[in-house]
Amino acid sequence: MATLLEQLDAMRTLPANWDGYNAEPPVPEVLDVAKEFVALLLTIRGSAPTGDIFVHPGRAGGVQIGWEDARAEHELDIEPDGTWDFLRAPRETERAVVSRYKANQPVAPMLRMLREIFFA
Repeated sequence: MATLLEQLDAMRTLPANWDGYNAEPPVPEVLDVAKEFVALLLTIRGSAPTGDIFVHPGRAGGVQIGWEDARAEHELDIEPDGTWDFLRAPRETERAVVSRYKANQPVAPMLRMLREIFFA
């Protein structure tokens, strides 16, 4: 089976309408960012199994990355306009929390949230 990074590289070859419902293929810049995020995620997790991480193309040129840890399920949608949508569903409440970060917003809140996801 292809690694996560290989799966992201393979998305570069998707044609327009790849899903039969007029979906746009992921744009190269989004794939580059997704690869960096997955590499960071794999580094932080160390030798933990990666079977619970997935990547797949979005419908509008973006990419979705999903993973689980002991505390929550997570999804990150990276969109071509620079928007990052995070969904976090803590296991103790199972109530999803959604956060959105746009390219023109300060980065500090997103970095705080990432630190909380990975290290809190």
